[in-house]
Amino acid sequence: MRMRTHNQFEHQIEMTGNRSAETKKQGEELTDFSDSFSTKKFVLKSSSEIFKGQSFEEPFFFSGFIFTVCLKGEATIRQNHREYTLKPNSIHLYTPGQIFTLVERTDDLSLESLFLSADYIFKLPLPKDLELLKRIRIDPVRTISAEAVRDLINLRTLVTKSYNAENNHFHEKRTEALIYALIMDIMSHFLESVPSTVTDKSRKEAITDDFFRLLFESFQKERQVTFFADKLCLTPKYLSMTIKEVTGHPASSWINEMVILEAKRLLKATELTALQISEELHFPNPSFFGRFFKQHTGMTPLQFRKS
Repeated sequence: MRMRTHNQFEHQIEMTGNRSAETKKQGEELTDFSDSFSTKKFVLKSSSEIFKGQSFEEPFFFSGFIFTVCLKGEATIRQNHREYTLKPNSIHLYTPGQIFTLVERTDDLSLESLFLSADYIFKLPLPKDLELLKRIRIDPVRTISAEAVRDLINLRTLVTKSYNAENNHFHEKRTEALIYALIMDIMSHFLESVPSTVTDKSRKEAITDDFFRLLFESFQKERQVTFFADKLCLTPKYLSMTIKEVTGHPASSWINEMVILEAKRLLKATELTALQISEELHFPNPSFFGRFFKQHTGMTPLQFRKS
């Protein structure tokens, strides 16, 4: 099996087109793909298309949910420190606040993905099964039948058609109902195939998961290991030792990684100045931000934006 980690995916699928200003206003819950991905309420995406400033080919984190179907080929992905394999007829559910990395893939990899923001998901009348979400976070990949994959793709196609039917008076409500049906179908596959009890985690694995949860919540303001150690009622030395033992990298490296990923996103997906980005990420000044960025990327923020 030939694997690779760079270059664009080959697969292309139908995407939502441009919207009129009036439609955008009416359907602000369902924004266009041309916006920054992190503010998306609803995005239909194939593996051949790139976020504005983000790509499956580069590590990223997302504040919402991503549902992916593998149609062809294979890939190894990493969420935070855990690795998973995608194969034909496997489905993957990304839950908020994790660093996603494509480790390797075959040349023929073909994926279809649905991106939904957390606020869009939480406004739907979904069952509040927090235990299931915890289990999915630990084990987010399932293999289902080819028929079940076809059913999911058909539902996804209906969502696209409904979203594009702007002349239909009820197209927003109908699209929302179809998304609800699709999500329920997805969740049923995870519910049916997930063991009744969560796989036991070691104390160090539990600490690591708690660290990543706190990191996603606090990285924009807090970048000292001491802060995270205090929150977890641990000494900084023990936290750093634990994170490195479980993930292979110290806590400080993961903190810097989150900051750099967000800085890259802001540089590519927005028109914010270096000053504004440094303020957004709570750096003392743009010069300090610039030095930090170059230290970790080898480029200045301006050079990266133009690249």
